[in-house]
This record gives sequence, C-alpha cells and structure tokens, in this order.
Amino acid sequence: MEGDIKMKMKRIAIGLLMAGVAMAMVVLSMGCASTRIKRLSGAEFANQVKHIDQISSFHWTTYVGRSDQRAYLEHRRPSLLYNIVGKRTMTTVYWTEISELPPGMSEQLKKDPLPDQPE
Repeated sequence: MEGDIKMKMKRIAIGLLMAGVAMAMVVLSMGCASTRIKRLSGAEFANQVKHIDQISSFHWTTYVGRSDQRAYLEHRRPSLLYNIVGKRTMTTVYWTEISELPPGMSEQLKKDPLPDQPE
C-alpha cells in the first residue's frame, strides 16, 4: 500500500517536471519565432493595406516599402502571452509581387522611389 502511494507520487512529480520543461520550451521558442514572413496574393495584399488606416491599440499594419518587383507591409500584434512573458509583439512581414496588385495600386507604388535611389 505504501509502495503504491510512493509510486503515484513519483509519477505525479515526473508529470509536473515534464509539464514544466514543456512550458519552458514553449516560452523560449516564442522568443525565437516572433517574426515571420508571409507571401500574399495581390488581392490579399490589397485587402491587408486597408488595415493601415484602422485605428487599434491591439494590432497595427504599416507600409514598409518596395523593391523593383515586390511590395512589403509589416503587421504587428501582441503575443498570446503578452502580459506573462514580457510585452513581446508578433511581427509578420507580408510581401507580394507588384505585378499581381490591382492596376491603380501597382502604379501608385511605382511612384514611390526605391530606397537606394534619390527622389
């Protein structure tokens, strides 16, 4: 009887230890995975651009710029464990081919000077 209790206590202790290790791994991996890059179709990108004007304290989108062939947006939102882990935000950089954008938007972006060229 006493042996059964010790065995159950040992299993509970091992389970708690494994849960703690798993939680630590999740928290550490979140720090490494706070930025990602995602390709959007031209239509998805144009839809995401609409969020730039959206006023929100929870998430925000900004225009980053363009290259010869691509346009970039940056979208940020608080991480799921924002208040627990330490005020980290998750960043996604969205990109698309300028040729896939609606005509008015692609022409407007092409007016924006490239970073290495004078205005």
